[in-house]
Amino acid sequence: MSTRQKTVFLMFFILLFSTASLAEVPKESIEKMLPGSIRIDSFRFDKELRLYEVVSQGQVFYITEDLKFLIVGNVIDLKNLRNLTADKVRGIRKVEFASLPKEDAIRISGGKRAIAVFTDPDCSFCKKLHGELKKLKDTSVYIYLFPVSDEGRKKSIQIWCSGERAQAIEVAFNGGSLKPASCQNHPVDRILSLGRKLFINATPTIITDGNEIINGYVDSGKIQAILDKGLKGE
Repeated sequence: MSTRQKTVFLMFFILLFSTASLAEVPKESIEKMLPGSIRIDSFRFDKELRLYEVVSQGQVFYITEDLKFLIVGNVIDLKNLRNLTADKVRGIRKVEFASLPKEDAIRISGGKRAIAVFTDPDCSFCKKLHGELKKLKDTSVYIYLFPVSDEGRKKSIQIWCSGERAQAIEVAFNGGSLKPASCQNHPVDRILSLGRKLFINATPTIITDGNEIINGYVDSGKIQAILDKGLKGE
């Protein structure tokens, strides 16, 4: 083999090895690149996109093939007009409404349709949403107390341990003062654990009986439209 042939062969081998190694980067290497608060649940190299797809606590982001840049946002398939990122998120955050522990919720209304609301009595957007929940038609609303602050936890326990939970919720979400109350059988810790398993990272979060997830504050019209769409099977 000539010197030139050896050089070409060596360059080809290096290129091949480099390409393979990029697609097979150990999880530990990716984790070292990211802030310590980001936990990687899974990642894979997408050969079509030429990007690493990283899943972390129900969220999806990307890292370039050369490991230099992190990309946060949606990847859209222009040919089929599909949001590939949203499809992935729906897949990993799939929630069965029927499997939610209704015994740990506070039902504040009744109806043929139903939603579960993971909410914090110390959250301003949760309070705003609570007013919208009352405007829903023919809908059972199940409240899951999901505090993200110490004050929210205190209020959540007071609500659950009060003699009239539905009434205590109204007091808390309308800025009133709750009466001191405590008990050993409150479900707050169980709900927090459940929320983490369902990748609920913020409040408010709504789960409909059609297994749709609605993040953040939305008005009653938007919620009603999603419920009606699910009823029609669209």
